[in-house]
Amino acid sequence: MIVRPHQIFHDALSADYAVGAFFASDVKDARSILRGAKACHSPIILQTGGESEFVEIAESSSVPVALHVDGGDDISKIKECISRGYSSVSVSGNHEDVVADVVRFANERGAFVEVLFDDVRDVRRFMKRVGAHAVGVCVDLIPGAFTGQSHVRFDSIMSVQGALPSLPIVLRGFSGTFGKQFSDVLASHVSAVVIDESKSHAVEETLRLLGTNRMAGVYVGLPSLQKVI
Repeated sequence: MIVRPHQIFHDALSADYAVGAFFASDVKDARSILRGAKACHSPIILQTGGESEFVEIAESSSVPVALHVDGGDDISKIKECISRGYSSVSVSGNHEDVVADVVRFANERGAFVEVLFDDVRDVRRFMKRVGAHAVGVCVDLIPGAFTGQSHVRFDSIMSVQGALPSLPIVLRGFSGTFGKQFSDVLASHVSAVVIDESKSHAVEETLRLLGTNRMAGVYVGLPSLQKVI
């Protein structure tokens, strides 16, 4: 069944477990991810490119699924996906009036909106004006996929949490060899982290790993999860 991320985040935090969110590039990936979630009896967030075929797959799932698409600046795509049945979207925080329009459209249809920020200095004023539901922040200045290390800007995390304590935070740009920094992120009470993976067994391992940490979600896409687990 398709649900809003609000419900998944609330239930996870209330019961002190974490929910994985995984990227599916095609139907095969989506089915593999859902098998992993079913094996763990866990709700998930399924992120796709916005194609309509994923709606039917998510609706037929025996576990709760928040169906998500990263829309960026493509407002037409974002609205099309919401109209198709997607329950969660992300939009770039470049233009306040555009984001406010997306939020109004989403609220009318019961969808969830994450706003993506590169610079968090004005995030409180922006989010209060547009009324979106989550903050996406890039916190990795030196991507580990290229350097072998991930450098997390915990000052950015703390800044957003201090300004908007009731809103979920999605950390983006976190890649490479995580180690202690990944554990520190899990302990920081953020709502989601973008990582890479889609195979069923890795989904199961990630969900079990997250079950020991108080974090509401982890976005997982394609090939680096083994570096985490």
